[in-house]
Amino acid sequence: MAHAQALLLSASLDTADYIPSATADDPSATPAELKEKGNALFRAGAYRDAVGMYKAALTRAVSEAPLDTTLALLCNSAHCSLSLDDHLTAARYASSALAIEPRPDTSKAHYRHALALLNLGHAAEAQASCERGRALFPGEAALVALGRRIASVRTSSTAQASQQVRRRSHVGVGFVGA
Repeated sequence: MAHAQALLLSASLDTADYIPSATADDPSATPAELKEKGNALFRAGAYRDAVGMYKAALTRAVSEAPLDTTLALLCNSAHCSLSLDDHLTAARYASSALAIEPRPDTSKAHYRHALALLNLGHAAEAQASCERGRALFPGEAALVALGRRIASVRTSSTAQASQQVRRRSHVGVGFVGA
């Protein structure tokens, strides 16, 4: 997907709850400046304001920002969304980052996409996303650790499902019709 298409996809994300401060309305602010303001808000724990600032920067980035700034904005927006427990929006931002071609370092996007999917209860899809990231970035410690966590969740889920099936199959054993 082209750079502009990924931006348009990310711009369609529902961020109505993320209201940026008046600084985002400054027409002279560049995407990079808005990104830095968003980073400061993130560090202060103001995740909703931060993602709003990133959204404002993304809106301007269609024509003004270099590819690495756009990727950072999408990844930072995914991070804020994860911090707000808005995993679906996080997955969408990370997916938009992964759609940018040519692909710069997208290890953070792979990590955040896989984590969002895992938090949404989609462990198989999370594992696939994590594996794609690990194939591209085999030494990335965060992806390796997340891959182990996903495998553990999948193993645990499979064991619980098997146990439930065994319990259900024993219900009614020894009872003959009334």
